[in-house]
Amino acid sequence: MFANTAKKIFTFRWHPERDLSAVLVSWILVVGALYTATNFVGREVWGGIGYFLLYGVLGAGIFGIGIPVYWTVVVRRKSLADQALPLVAYG
Repeated sequence: MFANTAKKIFTFRWHPERDLSAVLVSWILVVGALYTATNFVGREVWGGIGYFLLYGVLGAGIFGIGIPVYWTVVVRRKSLADQALPLVAYG
């Protein structure tokens, strides 16, 4: 009996869903954009605009926010309001 209980407690259960793939793709693209902006473009290109466009707009804006929003709204067909955490009033 103890062996069965211990086996249930220490069994590794991980059943990833498709949402994890969207998170991984988004994360890889954001990190790739930051790496490219830092190591290849640099802060001197176009007075820093090249760095900002590559990392700020493309990386953070499109890859970091756009892909998760697209995944939530189009693929999962959920409202963004449904995904928001409720605000808790302390007092």
